Amino acid sequence: MSHHLEIVKSFDHFLRRYCAAANLKSEPLVNGKSVGESSRAANAIAETKKNQAGRPQVAQWLRDMQKEAQHVNHFRHVFAHGMSGFASSPLWEKLILQAVHEEPAVCHAAIAVSALQPSGSILSPNTDTNYRVFALRQYSASIKELQSLLAHRTPHSIEVALMCSIICMCFEILEGSHELAQGHLENSLRVISANEAILDKELVRAFARFDVQAWTYIGKRPVTFALNIGSNHPAIFSDLKEAEDALFHDLHDVWMFFYKSACPCRYLDPESMPELVLSEFESLKERLSRWKRAFLSFEEANRASFSKRDSEHASLLHIHHSTGTVSLVGELSPNEMVYDTFDDTFLSTLRLSSQLLRERLNSPWSDTFSMELGIVQPLYITAVKCRVHHIRAEAIKLLSSVPQPEGIWNGGVMAKIAEQVRIIEEGDLDFELLGFERLPEFRRIHSVGADIDQKGRTASYFCDMRRSDGSGKFENISGTVTW
Repeated sequence: MSHHLEIVKSFDHFLRRYCAAANLKSEPLVNGKSVGESSRAANAIAETKKNQAGRPQVAQWLRDMQKEAQHVNHFRHVFAHGMSGFASSPLWEKLILQAVHEEPAVCHAAIAVSALQPSGSILSPNTDTNYRVFALRQYSASIKELQSLLAHRTPHSIEVALMCSIICMCFEILEGSHELAQGHLENSLRVISANEAILDKELVRAFARFDVQAWTYIGKRPVTFALNIGSNHPAIFSDLKEAEDALFHDLHDVWMFFYKSACPCRYLDPESMPELVLSEFESLKERLSRWKRAFLSFEEANRASFSKRDSEHASLLHIHHSTGTVSLVGELSPNEMVYDTFDDTFLSTLRLSSQLLRERLNSPWSDTFSMELGIVQPLYITAVKCRVHHIRAEAIKLLSSVPQPEGIWNGGVMAKIAEQVRIIEEGDLDFELLGFERLPEFRRIHSVGADIDQKGRTASYFCDMRRSDGSGKFENISGTVTW
């Protein structure tokens, strides 16, 4: 474990040194583009020549290393496709795959993470100790290769570092080390913020999504990075990428509103609610409504030409828009019964998630870890906030069926926590009665938190709900689940 931590510290130190690269923060513009951006191709060619002169090329090196070549093959044909989740991703399916074959640092990182999850691959099974030692050696080799790029301080070298950071985040999540993965993310976001104008746009888009994902799970950190695209949506989106960027920009601002404004104000008397908070709330609601109108118009005009992957991507965007809308309205209401107005929304999330999960389970990478936000977080919100018994029960069932984590969201773990919430709320009430009557406010949990120990396979949860004596005061309920 100490060797692992030393590797992580080395990588984080490497990223922090990039944060200090002030010469990359304020490059002059040429024809509207930064010098770094306009000379990207020249830098890439120059660095390729340096690689050829000073370091063994990846293809040549892999010809002599059968075991490593097998892991690269697994990463390329199985792992990378699974990482993109339910939507096509140029990041995973083009950018990182190309870098695996061109950059030793990225190649070693890919081998390391592939060795941690060999399920479904052509690889011979290893003992736990063997594959972990092998993976850590590859992780360390990736850092060593990165150090030789540090002197170049070019956009390309930063992009290589960021791609390695993404793969290393995957490594830490698979290891159950969420804190270390978060450290990689925070350092990478600093690099992105300082150098956004000169970096590949797919990398920038990916880290904007990862930032939102981290907030939805942790909740105690603010979202720190947003795409610079403005908040005025067009009447109709031009493609799925534009729609996704706009949605995650809106979700970024929704989660920031939760963090800064909504949480401290939720239980204020209506007359005490600050006008600025109400104004921001209404503005965010309107933005989400505009997004939906623009997306529905786009779908109507383009659905006939959608590929199967496009249809899945569109369904996922609908799911996350619905979850963001439900969360926004509920976050500023002191009464949990506000969620009863979203029965149809919860049912739609359930239906679309079920379809996506069915497709995933029938895919070649069904048992592969995904780095992107998928259906776990929306199903969890459905399971704990929808009080229609059969809907929440089905959401919990679907959660437990998600075969692998989606980033830091683990379906099996969240299903167990959601089931405890259901048991606390419904208790010994008759299921037939629950089909006709709503749970009273005092039977409803207002907030759920959890401390999850992935390595120990335990989670402590804690809930707040109003006392049944009518005082309006809260009591805390806690417990532990294992898996």
